[in-house]
Amino acid sequence: MKDLRPILKSKRTLITSAATVTLLIAVYLVFFGSAGVDRGNGDGITPPVVAVNPLNVVESEPSGAIQYLNSRFPVKIKFDQKIDPEARTIFISIEPAIAFEKYTLTSDPTSVWLEPSPTLSNGWEFDTNYTITVTSGSRTQEGNVMKGNYTLSFINSISDNIVYPD
Repeated sequence: MKDLRPILKSKRTLITSAATVTLLIAVYLVFFGSAGVDRGNGDGITPPVVAVNPLNVVESEPSGAIQYLNSRFPVKIKFDQKIDPEARTIFISIEPAIAFEKYTLTSDPTSVWLEPSPTLSNGWEFDTNYTITVTSGSRTQEGNVMKGNYTLSFINSISDNIVYPD
C-alpha cells in the first residue's frame, strides 16, 4: 500500500496557506478600509471624495444696486481660496451677455477680475441691469468645489448723481 502522508501534508499546507491569506485580507480591510472596492453600483470604481472645504465667494465689487462704471471698469469677485482662472475651472456668465476677459493678479490669487473685452464688446452699457453669476461646479486647483451659484447684480447708471424719490 502506498504511503499517503506526504500528499495529505501538502493539502493541509495548501488549506492553511489559503486560510492565512483570507485572514490577512480581512485584517487589511478592517484597518485600512475598502478603498478601490466596488461600492455596489457595479462599475468597480470608488466614488470620488467630496471636497471638505467648499469654494465660496466672500466679496464682489461693485457692491450695491446702482453704479456708475466706465465702459471698461473691471468687476472683482473674491473667493475664500486661491483660484486659477487660466485653468478654466471658474464658470461665470453675464446677462445681458457681453464678451469679457477674466484674469487674476499675482498679488491677489483669491480674486477674479472680469473686464469687458476691448475688441469684442462696447463694455458696460449705461442704463443696463447686469447680472453676473459664478456657477456651482467652479473649483480650485485643489479640487474644492463651489456648492451653489453666487449672483451679483447692478445697474450701470449714466450718472453718479442719483436722486432717490422721497
